[in-house]
Amino acid sequence: MGADDDNEQLRPQRGCVPIARARTWSPIVTQPLVVVVLETCVVVAALPILVVCVEDDVAVNATLASLFGFVLSWMSCTLLPIEGGTAKLGRATTRCSRRGRDHRSQRQRLKLVVRAGTGVETIDIKACTAAGIVVMNTPGQNSTAVAELCFGQMLTLARGWWMGNPGTELRGKTIGLIKYGYIAKRMRAIARGFGMTVMAYDPYIDHTVLVEDGVICAESMEQLFSLCDYVSIHTPHTRVTFSLLSMMKFGATLVNSTRHEAVDQDAVTRMLEIRPDFKFAADVPPGNFRYLEQHYNQRVCFSAIKMGAQTEEANFACGVAALTQVVNFFMKNDRCHQMFE
Repeated sequence: MGADDDNEQLRPQRGCVPIARARTWSPIVTQPLVVVVLETCVVVAALPILVVCVEDDVAVNATLASLFGFVLSWMSCTLLPIEGGTAKLGRATTRCSRRGRDHRSQRQRLKLVVRAGTGVETIDIKACTAAGIVVMNTPGQNSTAVAELCFGQMLTLARGWWMGNPGTELRGKTIGLIKYGYIAKRMRAIARGFGMTVMAYDPYIDHTVLVEDGVICAESMEQLFSLCDYVSIHTPHTRVTFSLLSMMKFGATLVNSTRHEAVDQDAVTRMLEIRPDFKFAADVPPGNFRYLEQHYNQRVCFSAIKMGAQTEEANFACGVAALTQVVNFFMKNDRCHQMFE
């Protein structure tokens, strides 16, 4: 492709389509790119690397749209047996297991699975590892999106769904964070802006990290629940039971932005029944959300679907991070963010 063609906007079609240099991605890929659009997938080639993007994926599409000026409305889980290995990108709905739809010969060529996001519960990591397939995620790329949704739900409940009744302020309240990772750190930053005190419980992190960030270190879950006005869950690897909920302060709010399994739904229902001051917000609607909304409508707040990470900025960041990790894996054998069982 000549220099005069460098700014051409080319419409995708089947076959090889030369695309102008990806300016916004120049720190990662400095060579002109080639996009191969086939009936079942799109192949992005940053010579000498070939990447297979599968599934109708928002993050990948957002990245392709930015880099190449087009969006695919279809993709499938079919993997092409490309020499040199392939990489599979996916979001929360992508499933990768021993019983996947890929043919055996194609699976043998699969080298890398990248989850464009954090949760990898839909990926059989043990099976992938046994087959020599590296599994990665892209942590931290959607932290701001999730944290902002949490505070949006907290404000909605604090102000009684904006129905005109007197509400409460966040200023002066204490928020407790279960696990102190990427999202929790964004929660801390936003909470400080509201004038809140921040406490966290994470037995797997050095307490000096919390102290340096000005966060109070809770010695136990019981302490966190008993001292905080808001408790926000940021790990699916926990189980909030009725015994913990019953310790919460008067007017306290529980926020769950992770998987619904992190909270005992029966316990939440019971708390709403016996504690008229208790409030509950969740990014994943519980199984009985219609009942809860009908009976406690101003004390619960649920997303229609899990959408904490769904912002334009987060989708783009996840897509770029996933593609970057693919490139670095094949070029440098970089296994940053590799997941193990």
